[in-house]
Amino acid sequence: MRASTRILSRFQRLACPHNIRRLRVLCLLLGSWWLLLSCAGQAAVPTGQPLRPTFDLARTSFNVVQILRKEAYRKLDLKSEKASEQLFDSYIEVLDKNRSFFLASDIETDSDTPAASESPGRYRTTLAGDLSRGDLRSAFAIHERYRKRRGERLAYFIALLEQGLDAMDFSRDETLELNREAAPWPASPAAQKDLWRRQLKDLVLTMKLEEKKESGVAEFLIRRFKSQQRHLEQMHSEDVLQQYMNGYTRLFDPHTQYFSPQKAENFNMNMSLSMEGIGAVLQEDDEYTKVVSLVPAGPADRAGQLKPGDRIVAVSQEKGPMIDVVGMRLDDVVRLIRGEKGTRVRLKVMPAGVSDSKGNLYTIVRDKVRLEEQSARKTVLDLDTEYGKRRIGVITIPAFYLDFIAAMQNKKDYKSTTRDVRRLLMELKKEKIDALVVDLRSNNGGSLQEANQLIGLFVPEGPTVFVRNSDGRVSIERDKDPEILYQGPMAVLINRLSASSSEIFAGAMQDYGRALIVGDQSFGKGTVQTLKTLKHGQLKLTVAQFFRVSGQSPQYQGVQPDIGFPSLFSSADIGEKALHRAQPGQARPESESIDPRRWVDASAMGEMDRRKKRLMSLLPALRKRHQLRVANNPEFLYLEKLLEYQKKYGNRTLVQLNEKKRMAALAEMRNERLAIENWWRKARGKKAWPNFEAFAKDDSGRLFDSGPDQEASEDPFLVETGEVLADWIRETGRRRAEVALRPQALPARASNF
Repeated sequence: MRASTRILSRFQRLACPHNIRRLRVLCLLLGSWWLLLSCAGQAAVPTGQPLRPTFDLARTSFNVVQILRKEAYRKLDLKSEKASEQLFDSYIEVLDKNRSFFLASDIETDSDTPAASESPGRYRTTLAGDLSRGDLRSAFAIHERYRKRRGERLAYFIALLEQGLDAMDFSRDETLELNREAAPWPASPAAQKDLWRRQLKDLVLTMKLEEKKESGVAEFLIRRFKSQQRHLEQMHSEDVLQQYMNGYTRLFDPHTQYFSPQKAENFNMNMSLSMEGIGAVLQEDDEYTKVVSLVPAGPADRAGQLKPGDRIVAVSQEKGPMIDVVGMRLDDVVRLIRGEKGTRVRLKVMPAGVSDSKGNLYTIVRDKVRLEEQSARKTVLDLDTEYGKRRIGVITIPAFYLDFIAAMQNKKDYKSTTRDVRRLLMELKKEKIDALVVDLRSNNGGSLQEANQLIGLFVPEGPTVFVRNSDGRVSIERDKDPEILYQGPMAVLINRLSASSSEIFAGAMQDYGRALIVGDQSFGKGTVQTLKTLKHGQLKLTVAQFFRVSGQSPQYQGVQPDIGFPSLFSSADIGEKALHRAQPGQARPESESIDPRRWVDASAMGEMDRRKKRLMSLLPALRKRHQLRVANNPEFLYLEKLLEYQKKYGNRTLVQLNEKKRMAALAEMRNERLAIENWWRKARGKKAWPNFEAFAKDDSGRLFDSGPDQEASEDPFLVETGEVLADWIRETGRRRAEVALRPQALPARASNF
């Protein structure tokens, strides 16, 4: 009797609604894993055999789904049919961004043909449901079709090349669209083969730009494609999960990512800055390795050659042979680039936004990236302006850094951005500067705590940033110290690569009316990420969004400068706008701003608005004088000419496959670029380049960003920012004089002018 009572009691507890839901989830998961265990294969198999999911991979996918469901800032319901379609399209885009491998029949779902029952399209409405249960079989089936077609394309390329280049007709008038993201899928195998044929012709013509003999071109490409075949054969089931999970995570936002164990190791090395390499963050982009960003003060950043958006196509060690890395796994490319401190690595790079190029050869000395190399630094810019001599203090901040462990241990001299800037400010005040520039160009963020504390050096006590988490709660970061360390005229210099914490600082300076923002529109990253360690890899996810003191978020739109400078960073390639699914207010479409009056005293908001209006009243005069100056400035005119050139040629994705027309178009591009460079050299009293080849060997791709070894007086953007501050000093002095001369003038209100 007692036993039956205990059994009944346990059954009643299990039968409560909360536990029934738990049992359902457990049963679904166990059922899926049982199926996976029954078909689990080895991590890597030959091309002819399909890759299969494993128990660990299924468990990992289930964990990722659960974490994102509970903690992600943006929510996604996998139960809806729309979510399944979005997941299917996103996964297909990850696999075949350029629409070369799948056919239209692979994507369609309404066909009644026997082939349709085996096509990936049959999973369009069920893929999300499978993922929510940890069932990866459909994802692996889709990947198998992709893998099979990649193998067929490589075999087709090799077969054509083995026939000899004479079999290709380079006098035929035809073209190739390089950007096929919105192109229709090939309608048939014959249409797909024709696309592959034209893609191969484009590759051959690109090789011919390097003036290789035809036999050399064929041999080189055959080696490349056979190497890609080997990499295809060596794929792991883990690689499939990596691609599938990122097809899923990119539905949330561009910064949510799953890292397999190997990629997690690479990511952690980049974040800890402990690797011995070149200090660049890389990602796979179609078949290329693309530069995402450079670590501030790292070897590549110091060399001043490699830029975000560039594609690395070959790597060599010291004086060794160049190894072609097109189509190679990212992990393998990273291993080639990484090496011992002091050794040299050579990179062959296709510049961002350029479709026809021989490529640039860069040599970078490997080194460790140390915290002290990212430290803030100062200099004084002495200007001879039309109003007399002005001393402009410049503090350059490459990153917002904090030695967190040393700070927690209460070590006396721990490194932090705010502590270093405080010291530099005191030194500059002793040097009797007239104005200050805080240079945040290419500062892609770092410690939010440091950005908050740095704001406090320049404004009275008050809010510095609002942070809204995934459940809608808003927290406020405040400066609680009323002391202002520096009150004079000030400008913050930013560019397209200024992101995250840089945008918090620049936005606060603008909202408080404390500084002029000068330069280019910033990156536009207004979200906060955290890292979750899984039993198999790691998950980086967006958990919050931050808002400026004004209530606006820099998400997508960035910080807009008060006085803009021309920029060679294309918004199509660099910035939040260029990232997948980064839409205005993408994290919370229903609310792109918050009302700061809910948390900030009305009198404080009023004072903030008055300060900003006083500074903004100066802008018309400052902009007018800025335009008059740069209208005859060779550096700014040079940049304007480069921008026109970039707009004309940079976005061209339709290329000629007729060899004579291709070469003529390339010659036209090179002649225009050479003319721009020689115009600048003439304006600077330098000898003109005799031809494009001579220029290409020496061109360092000037971006006018202040580097650690560059003199401030040689940086036209820094010099012009100093001139703007000199205008500020003159304009405020003139206005004070006008006020003093008015009859019965009231005492002027205290200001930062």
